[in-house]
Amino acid sequence: MCGEDVGRYEGIQRERESLRRFVEVKIKPNLGCFNLESLSLSSGSEKGFRLHVEWFPSSVLNSGKPVGMRWVLWAGCISFATARYIETLTIRPIPKTQCIVSSFLSRNSEQSNKIYVTNYPTIIQQILRKYELLSFRLSFSIGQYSQVEFGAETSTACRMMFNGSECFIPEQLHAPFGATLEVEFYNDGHQSDSMLEKRWKGLTAELGGLFSASLNQMNEMAVAIIDTRFDMDNQTNADSGIIKLKASLPREEICTENLTPWIKLLPCRSNSGLGSLIDPIQIFTREEYLALSVSASRKRENGSTKWDLWHQMTFVQRKEMSASASISLNTLYLSESDKRERMTACPLADKSSIFLDIVSHQKNGLVATPAHAFDEHFEESISLYETKLRSESNDELKSFSLKEPWIHFKAANSSNLILMEAQMVTAHRFVSGFGQVRGGLAVQIENKCQTCSIRIRYHDVIPWYLRLYFGTFQYKSVSRSIQNPSDSAEVFKYEFEPAHVRGRPHQLLIEAVLPPSTALIFSIQFEKAFLRLSEHPPDANRGFDIPAATVFVNLAQIDVQYQPLDTNATEALRFPRIIYTEPLLVALPTPDFSMPYNVITLTSTAIAFFIGTMLNTLLRKPPRYKTLLSRRQSGMKFWKKKKIE
Repeated sequence: MCGEDVGRYEGIQRERESLRRFVEVKIKPNLGCFNLESLSLSSGSEKGFRLHVEWFPSSVLNSGKPVGMRWVLWAGCISFATARYIETLTIRPIPKTQCIVSSFLSRNSEQSNKIYVTNYPTIIQQILRKYELLSFRLSFSIGQYSQVEFGAETSTACRMMFNGSECFIPEQLHAPFGATLEVEFYNDGHQSDSMLEKRWKGLTAELGGLFSASLNQMNEMAVAIIDTRFDMDNQTNADSGIIKLKASLPREEICTENLTPWIKLLPCRSNSGLGSLIDPIQIFTREEYLALSVSASRKRENGSTKWDLWHQMTFVQRKEMSASASISLNTLYLSESDKRERMTACPLADKSSIFLDIVSHQKNGLVATPAHAFDEHFEESISLYETKLRSESNDELKSFSLKEPWIHFKAANSSNLILMEAQMVTAHRFVSGFGQVRGGLAVQIENKCQTCSIRIRYHDVIPWYLRLYFGTFQYKSVSRSIQNPSDSAEVFKYEFEPAHVRGRPHQLLIEAVLPPSTALIFSIQFEKAFLRLSEHPPDANRGFDIPAATVFVNLAQIDVQYQPLDTNATEALRFPRIIYTEPLLVALPTPDFSMPYNVITLTSTAIAFFIGTMLNTLLRKPPRYKTLLSRRQSGMKFWKKKKIE
């Protein structure tokens, strides 16, 4: 070691000792007691040193319970980061359709005044910073969520776990078919469209690589810019500095390669906690419906940055249900090769709970009852039971059995029967017409509630190769009410944005109010474009997929300018806040893809015949000439021999 290195090493040691004395004298008396073994010093740069201290109050140290707070000292300056992780699993057995609906929901939030974070995934934080994102939501789904078969979605458990206003909005509990990406970009007003397109391409490339999906196919022909006319949340305006983009890939199939990186973003992954109940083999071999999504956002609050990451997964599986039958978590979630006896909550979780939402139906004759000793029973919902694996009041890691029965089925009677709610709002979309030249879209939205009116907002994004005719839009109202047959739906807003050829897609927005027991039916005609040969997918004869449309639903006050009621009133009747229609399959004019092969074969044959003939004529000697030449040579030999004699 040279003299310069020795001097630098001694300087580092002196700096380390001074920082340690600073912590002992200045910080330790104010914090009580902290673990000195967790104190470490790293010289990441020549300008300063970073000192990591994990602080534990005296009362917590005596009880042996850790606290998730970490202090970071940078050359004497203190910064802090507070982390909070909550996870919940809701199980809803439905004996009527022999289905069990499972909804996993978790929130990983953190607030810090520095770049340093603890539990929040670094890759997500880097993506948010690099592309100046306020938020993004990426979802994958296979199948369509049917409220008739799977029951109405409810956010009661979510509001109990996430303090009401912080609850993840209930419309995110399911997703449209395929892959969907919704992004909010920060825009300072000085960035051009080319810069926005560059940020979008970089974002889709990184998210596609992270989740093993072909998101790079979300080009300008699939991206819709949600401006003030089409913004459902009314957050986008000229002065907000927010640009919302949305794109869908209805052909994208969900697989284990998408689920694996989704699990890796959980703090405990699949090692412990509720994430250990996610078995890809069990999910993909028995699912009737599967949707998973990840939502990330950041927000500046009081000089610090608040990071949020939501994980959501909803899957439906068929189970044979009979009287006196029981189901355990092992049977429900784990395959035969992965069955375990016990599990614990995630050590990094502040709150972890399993909810059992009981619904039944009179026609089936069965009712589900809790077979497990649940901690709480909430009377405000239909029948909701909670098992707390870990709570803020008692953060002890609780272990529970996976082999014990959790759900028990028995015959229904008048005392234990709980009626399953009917589907109050339905939305369906169809393709009309025939042939490969013209066609149309028809949509039917029906309010089946007999006592309340609803306010709907229909938003549809349609690719450019379906050339919609604005003037062909028609709608009519059909009343199925016996008491008020004259009630009719009223459309009070209609927005349409035409597409660009080989560019942005169409956007259609309709706002209407539907009285009780009323249906709204509207249609619009289109012409099918003829695509280039390179624009067809490999299986073009199958057809082209059109993304699902979105219908936002709210209870409406007719007398006050159709103002929607609050969310609590909607949840009281278990109304769905959002509905996705079916994706469509449209047959476009498709060329005969065997013709290029036929042309190439015929052309190659003609060229080979012509060139071969020319080569034979120019380079090879004719057979007659060879015969004459051979005869001449034989004659000359004869005369030479005779002359010699």
